[in-house]
Amino acid sequence: MSIRLESHSITRIAESVIRHEVDFGFVYSPTDLSKVRSIPICRSEIVCVFPPDHRLAQKRVVTADDLVGERIVTLTVNAMTGMLIREALRPEQMDAIIESNLSLTALTMVSEGGVVGLVDSASLEGPFSGLEIRRFKPSIDFRIFAIGSRYRPPSRTANDFFTDLNKVLKELARAVPSVHLTGAALRF
Repeated sequence: MSIRLESHSITRIAESVIRHEVDFGFVYSPTDLSKVRSIPICRSEIVCVFPPDHRLAQKRVVTADDLVGERIVTLTVNAMTGMLIREALRPEQMDAIIESNLSLTALTMVSEGGVVGLVDSASLEGPFSGLEIRRFKPSIDFRIFAIGSRYRPPSRTANDFFTDLNKVLKELARAVPSVHLTGAALRF
């Protein structure tokens, strides 16, 4: 048995599943999932995060205009969500963006101070609970899918993983109000 946790582009993840290099992967939508078996996990949204003493703490909702003059850490343009975030920002804000391919890295930078984060709300549970979280407008909603092969059944290890993941996802949905489960238990 081998378990790998890696972050890659949606295309690379789908190709690895199609070539049977991995049992399954997780991807954001919107994207073409026609060549793989896909199971929707949850809906989430991009939120703005910052330290409690930040000037944005007075706001109930943060807009792109509110972020003028801020250094922003967010997902890389190679991720669909990263592209959607850039479309929501003003052209003059592009020079102030720091890219990361992991929300965990972005959240670590925000917790250290000096930057504001635009990240997916599903990544907020855990050591970053002390950060302020605000809805971001314009709203950027997306779905997260588990993807697997259309032609090969999942391994017993993969099924065991999904059994445990279902428990974790229920806890996440209770802790993070902007994460909405699809309702069905994950099983390939």
